[in-house]
Amino acid sequence: MRSKLLPVRYGRCEKEIILFSFTKMGLLCLCFFLFAKPVEAEVKTILLPRVYDDGWKIELVDSEPNIVTPTACDVDKEDHLFVVECHTHFPPENYAGPKTDRIWVYIDNDLDGKFERRELFYEGGIATMSIACDTDGWVYVSSRSQIIRLKDEDGDFKSDLNQRIIQHDTKAVYPHNGLSSLLLTGSNQLMFGQGENFGDPYKVIGTDGSTQAGAGEGGNIYICNRDGSSLRRYATGFWNPFGLAQFESDYFVVDNDPDATPPNRLLKVTETGDFGFQFRFGRAGTNPLLSWNGEYPGTLGMTAGVGEAACAVQPIDDMLYVTSWGDNRIERFATASDKSAIGPSETFIQGSSMFRPVDFAVNSKGVVFVTDWVDRSYNVHGKGRIWKLTRDSTAKKSQPTPQPIARSDNAKAEKPWQHFEQDLKARLATEQPKSIEERVKQFEAKYLSSTWNATDESSKWSAMVDLYNIRWTWVSKKQSADEMAPPTLLSMLDRCIQSPVLEVRLIAIRLAAEIGDKQLLSAIQSRLNAKDLVHARELGPVVSAISYLTAGKAAGATLDPAREQVLKELLLNPQTEIEVQIYAMSLLSPAYKEIDFSSLMKMILAKSNRALTHQWISWLAARGDETTRRALIDFMESANSSDENLADAFAALASLDRQRAIELYDNIATSKKSPQLDQEASRAKEQMKFDSKNYSDRTKVDQWLALIDNKGNHDAGWRVWTRSQCVKCHAWEGRGATVGPELSSIAKGSSREQLLTSILQPSKEVAPLYVTWKVLTTDGRVIVGSKINGGGVGDSNRYLLADGTTVDIRQEDTEDQQTVEQSIMPDDIIHTLSIEELADLMEMFKSQSANQTAK
Repeated sequence: MRSKLLPVRYGRCEKEIILFSFTKMGLLCLCFFLFAKPVEAEVKTILLPRVYDDGWKIELVDSEPNIVTPTACDVDKEDHLFVVECHTHFPPENYAGPKTDRIWVYIDNDLDGKFERRELFYEGGIATMSIACDTDGWVYVSSRSQIIRLKDEDGDFKSDLNQRIIQHDTKAVYPHNGLSSLLLTGSNQLMFGQGENFGDPYKVIGTDGSTQAGAGEGGNIYICNRDGSSLRRYATGFWNPFGLAQFESDYFVVDNDPDATPPNRLLKVTETGDFGFQFRFGRAGTNPLLSWNGEYPGTLGMTAGVGEAACAVQPIDDMLYVTSWGDNRIERFATASDKSAIGPSETFIQGSSMFRPVDFAVNSKGVVFVTDWVDRSYNVHGKGRIWKLTRDSTAKKSQPTPQPIARSDNAKAEKPWQHFEQDLKARLATEQPKSIEERVKQFEAKYLSSTWNATDESSKWSAMVDLYNIRWTWVSKKQSADEMAPPTLLSMLDRCIQSPVLEVRLIAIRLAAEIGDKQLLSAIQSRLNAKDLVHARELGPVVSAISYLTAGKAAGATLDPAREQVLKELLLNPQTEIEVQIYAMSLLSPAYKEIDFSSLMKMILAKSNRALTHQWISWLAARGDETTRRALIDFMESANSSDENLADAFAALASLDRQRAIELYDNIATSKKSPQLDQEASRAKEQMKFDSKNYSDRTKVDQWLALIDNKGNHDAGWRVWTRSQCVKCHAWEGRGATVGPELSSIAKGSSREQLLTSILQPSKEVAPLYVTWKVLTTDGRVIVGSKINGGGVGDSNRYLLADGTTVDIRQEDTEDQQTVEQSIMPDDIIHTLSIEELADLMEMFKSQSANQTAK
C-alpha cells in the first residue's frame, strides 16, 4: 500500500485528498474532507491527473452534476470563465438533459482566482464546438451549422444580443465535422475551421454574401472580418482542424483523427497552404493522391505528431500545449524563437482513462483552465470536470523542458519541396489577385511553350508553385460544389499531364482527379505507357486517379477495390511493359482477395523476371495465410526458379513458418543446388548470433562501419529483413508493419552512419510519432510498449512489446500511463544478427538510397 497527500482546490473550498492505492487488489479509495460547499457541486471520488512538471499544480474547479460534458472554454477580459456544456453530441435515448447546449459563465469578481458563482449565459444551439471572447464584450460561438456572436448589454451575465455571422449550408449532420475552432486574431479578424463534412456539398456564407463552396476536399480554415464579412478560404487539406491558436505572428492548429493514418497532426498554418487530405480520395488517408506529412508535391507537412484525438493547442510561455482526448494526456512542445523548430513531445499531464481533456483557456494571470469530457463515450453521459492549472510557488525546481530539434527530425525526412511554405508566402506578398483564366494563360505562355527550359531547377520549381496557385484559385473561387471547371483549365491540365517535369505532372494528375472530369481520363491513362513514366513515384497516383475517375469515387477504407482492379488488370495484361508490371505488383495490396493465384503464378513463371518475381514473393510474405504458404512451396518446387528467387521464397516462408521452410529445404536440397538458398537455410537453422564483446563499443559507429562496409549483399539483406524481427514493426517499400517508421523512406534521406546508429543505439533519438509507453495496471503489472491503435472510444488499448507480441489493456485497468524515452526497438537487437547479416541489411539500406531516382 502507498499513500499520497494531494492538495485540491474545488470551487471556493479547499480540502485535502488522501489517496490509497492497493495495487494487488486494484482498489482505489479517495477520502474527502470538506470545509465548504463548492458552487453547488456534489463531492465525488475523483483521481487527480498527474502533473510531470513540479512547477505546476492541478486543482479541480467543478464537476458533475454541476457541469456535464464540457467542451470549449475561454475567458473574457475580466477573467470570467465561459464554458460550453454540450447536451446534443449523440444524446442517448430518453436523455434527461436539455435539448440544446448551454454556456455557463464562472464569475470571479474580486479577481483572486476563485469563482464566487456561475450564471447560465446562453442556452441554445446544436453541436456547439467552440467559443471565443472578444475584448468588446462579444462572445463568438460556433456550432456545426453556424457561427453566432452573443453579448450581455446590461451586466447580468446573460446574453441579450444574438447575431448570426456565418452560415454553414449543408445536408451533413454529424456533430463535430462542421464548423469549429474559433480564433480572434491579432489582426482583428475571425479565423475558424471546418471539418471534412463527410465530403458532402456545402456553402460557407458570410454576412455580406461572400461565399466559399465545395465538396470532398476535406477540412478547411477560413478567415473573415469579425462581423462575418469578407469571408475567404485561408488553408485546406485538413481532416478536422480543431483548436486554432495564435503564437506571436504564427497560427497553429491540431488536426483531429486521421483514421488509418496516425498520428494526429500539429500544423503550422500557412495561408493558401494545402495540408494534403481530401475526403474524396478515401477517409483512411492511405490513397497515393493524399499526403499526411508533405509527401505529395505541393502539400505541406506536419510540425509534429500529437496524441490520439487531439482537440486543442495553446501557447503558454515559449511552449505549445496540446490536449489528447484519446491518450488521456496533455503534452507540450518546446519551440525555437522563430517557430521553425519544435521539440519532441513531452508529457505534461497524464490522467487515467477517466481524464479526457478537450480545451484550454488562459486568464490574465497565467492560470490555465482545462475542460474534461471524463468518459470515453461519444454519447453525452452526464459526467464532466473543469480543472485549473497554476504555478506552484513552493516548488523548488521545474523539470527541464526538451530543446527544440529540427522539424525534419521531428516527423520524417525533409521533402524535396521543403521550402514550398516560404514560396507561398513570397507569392502572397507580391502577387495581385488574378482570375483563373489569367493564371492559366500566363502558365501556358511561360511553361508549356517550346522555349521553356524544363531542365532548369529554378524554372521547374517556379512552374510547380504557379500550377499550385492555379489549383488554389480554382478551389477558392468556386461558388457551388457542382461548378464546372472552365475549358481553359481542362485544356491546360491535359498538356500538364504530359509535362517533362514529374512534380508538374503529379500536381496536374491530382487536380484532374479532384475536378472529376472524365475528359482528362485518357491523358492520365496514357501515362501508363509513357517512356518517361517514373514508376516508383508516379504509378501510384496515376492508378489512383484512373480508378477514381472511372468509379466516380474512392473507397473509404484502406483497401480500394477499384484501385486494386486497375493494378490487377495491369499485372495480368500480356501487353503491359515489364517495368509497369513490377511496380503494379509492388502496389497491389496483400489484403486484395479478388485475384486468381494460379494465373498470377503462371504469369510470374512465364516472365521469369527477377524484379517481378521478388515483388510477388514480397506480396505473398505480407499476406501470411495458408494459401500463400502453399504458393511459396509450389514455387520452390517448380523447375525453373533461379537461385536468388529460391532464397527469397525460403526467407518469405521462414518468416511465416520457420520449421516448415527448413523441412522443405531438406527435401529439395539435393535437387536445388543454390549457394544463396544454402546460406538462407543455414542462417535459419543456426540462428547465428555474435557477442558484442568481440567488437567495438556500440557508440563508436565509425568502427562498426569499417567492420561491415562493402561486405554485404542487397538481396540477402532483404531476406534478413523478411525473416527477422524488423518486419514486425517496420515496412520496407510498402510491405511490413506500420508500428515504426517506413524504413525505405527513411533510408533515402539518411546516411549510413545514421541508419547504423539507429540499430546500435535505438533509444538515442525517438521521433514523437513512435513514442514508447510505460503503463501501470491496477493489478500492479508494468507494460512497456508502443501503442498501435488509438485510445478513441474503444474499451482497451493495444501495445506492441519488444519481443514482437501484443497485449490489450482495458482502459479501466489502467492506473497510470506515461511516455518514456526508451525506444520499443530492443537495445540488444544487434545480438539477433550475425555480423554478416548486419552487413547485408546495411547494404539493402545503401542500395535503396542509390536507387531512389531510378524508374
